Amino acid sequence: MDNNKLLKVGILFLVGIVLLIVFSITISKLDIFKRSRYYTVFFTSISGLDKGDPVRVSGMYAGEVASIELLPDTRIKIILKMKFPVTLYKDYQIRIEESSILGGNFVAIIQGTPSLDKIPTDEILKGMITLSGLNQLGQFVADNQNDIQNFLQKGISIVNKISKGEGSVGKLVNDDALYNNLRDTSESLKKISKQIEDGKGFLGKVIYDEKLSTQLSQAGDAASKVLEPVIQTKVFVGVSTRYFAESKVNFSDIYIKIAPNEWRYFRIGASFLSLNHSGIISFENKMEKRKDQLFIKPDIQIAYIFPLNNHRFTFRPGIMEGKAGAGIDWFMPTTSTGIMPLTITIEGRDAYSSVDDEKIDENLKGGLFRAYATIKLSNYFDLYLGANRLFDDEPEFMGGINFSYADDAIKSIFTFIGLAR
Repeated sequence: MDNNKLLKVGILFLVGIVLLIVFSITISKLDIFKRSRYYTVFFTSISGLDKGDPVRVSGMYAGEVASIELLPDTRIKIILKMKFPVTLYKDYQIRIEESSILGGNFVAIIQGTPSLDKIPTDEILKGMITLSGLNQLGQFVADNQNDIQNFLQKGISIVNKISKGEGSVGKLVNDDALYNNLRDTSESLKKISKQIEDGKGFLGKVIYDEKLSTQLSQAGDAASKVLEPVIQTKVFVGVSTRYFAESKVNFSDIYIKIAPNEWRYFRIGASFLSLNHSGIISFENKMEKRKDQLFIKPDIQIAYIFPLNNHRFTFRPGIMEGKAGAGIDWFMPTTSTGIMPLTITIEGRDAYSSVDDEKIDENLKGGLFRAYATIKLSNYFDLYLGANRLFDDEPEFMGGINFSYADDAIKSIFTFIGLAR
């Protein structure tokens, strides 16, 4: 066996081991053959809820927010993408709650009492908002205004009695020894207050030292800026393969997709170009030995997402299959009827055209362009169908499949790297 063949076998064996480790760790946690269920809920306000925020049933993660739409009647329509069907009963609740004091929201679903009537699957669902701590306090004050006023009036009456020496508390207050103690305590408090007013001590510096106050404020802002991206960032691991009929080649990709927010993501990985000597692409081994050959090329892209009505357009410039290129994706959103999401893609890159320098010649005069549809089969699998070499004399059929999933372990690694910076 020659050195090139040994290298190819070694690389394929290494890739196989890596994939086996990844799949063995995660496959038991993935319901890869289950299709998502979709539920439509109407709210009057969503308190900062974002697309992609989690949905929890009785505290258990069960899905995410698939889309948010403001209706002409001022209601807000939210579609929930669920991992499994959820049975709701007459006293169900669907609430928007705060994830933590650091921010973030989630949709909480309380199914209700099983002994009551079930909610039909086609019934319009209504949601509510759980107020934050400060809002709850304000609402409590508003709802109990009369009781609070009565309480304050009673307090004033008690203070008046104390000042006249009436009652047990009044007698204690008018006791000389207690008075002297209170006077000494008052004097101490005055001294502390004076120190604070003069800007002395920690509290004085915090309150009156503008520089220190600014530094503390900036430190808090910096901490929020660090923690907010950590909470929002999503990391996906993916493996895909595509077959091109006329070229008789397979292009496979292994990649990591990092999405710091819903309007941008980075894709970093490698493309494995497995070229067949009987196809139309020329390469080093085909010309010299009439043998197949494997090439490994970088795949690095940055994607910018632009919303338009209920659709999303993504522009992806970068390095595709080892060459400069770009792609445009038109995503058609999920509907409440559960129709599978569909993405139409047009992408192009510089073609390989020099066997001497690049060891590959795709026999194209200009760039290589392709158009294809991506069909969402499940939470983890996508199907590719389309055409390659669009402006060639004879375009070829292309088809393939993609597997990807969110990986919290890898997200933690990138989180530590970001915090270290």
